[in-house]
Amino acid sequence: MLRAQRRVRPRPQPPRLAAAGDERVLPHPAAHHRARLLLAVDPAGVPAGPLLLRVHLRRRPRPGPGLRRHHLSRHRRAAVPVPRRAGESLVAFGRIHPDKGTAEAIRIARATGRRLLICGPVHDERYHAEEVMPRVDGDQIVYAGNVGPAERADILGSAAALLHPIGFAEPFGLSVVEAMACGTPVVAYPLGSMPEVVDEGVTGYLATGVAEAAGVLDDALKLDRTRVRARALERFSAERMVDDYLQLYRRMVG
Repeated sequence: MLRAQRRVRPRPQPPRLAAAGDERVLPHPAAHHRARLLLAVDPAGVPAGPLLLRVHLRRRPRPGPGLRRHHLSRHRRAAVPVPRRAGESLVAFGRIHPDKGTAEAIRIARATGRRLLICGPVHDERYHAEEVMPRVDGDQIVYAGNVGPAERADILGSAAALLHPIGFAEPFGLSVVEAMACGTPVVAYPLGSMPEVVDEGVTGYLATGVAEAAGVLDDALKLDRTRVRARALERFSAERMVDDYLQLYRRMVG
């Protein structure tokens, strides 16, 4: 009897330097860039000369739905509106899940008496049914469901502020950066990357609970929206990330 044999993929080998001028290609984490390192080596494969570094800007395939870019590409920046006069509504943008603090955002909005627009897909049905929807009245608290890219830019750009009262150590927070790129200030809980992403007093404020978040909201609404956007582009553009990664590569091979 014949048995089907499972194909075993060969284990990837680390890059080797074969000759002088050999090129080692390092894929760049930023979606549109690749950094190419050129090393002069001796016959034994030991680097024998200064590092030459070239950056090739080339369009790469658009990421699938399961991939996210942790920077603001030229295309994403073009999709967000320039800062304009803020609306009156707060916005909570992200999946409906305890990690994202949707119910916390509702409590903050009610504590301040402001309207809240909730946008995002449901990722926890029980939480959505028990903690979110009973508090949605269609007037002060509105759930708009999941929204597309065009609506996303308009909603974030016209919001008075983004509420981001997360309940987990979020590694980045793309909606936070996108809101700031629209000039919209952020009030977030100081978990995960938030203390690094939010520049307090410039792009938003951090708060440790509902009462504190409600207390800093007025200060957040007074922030200069043009400055909020400028700071977001300064820190999170693809060009800035490329420069930082190239400096890292230089230190690694220096």
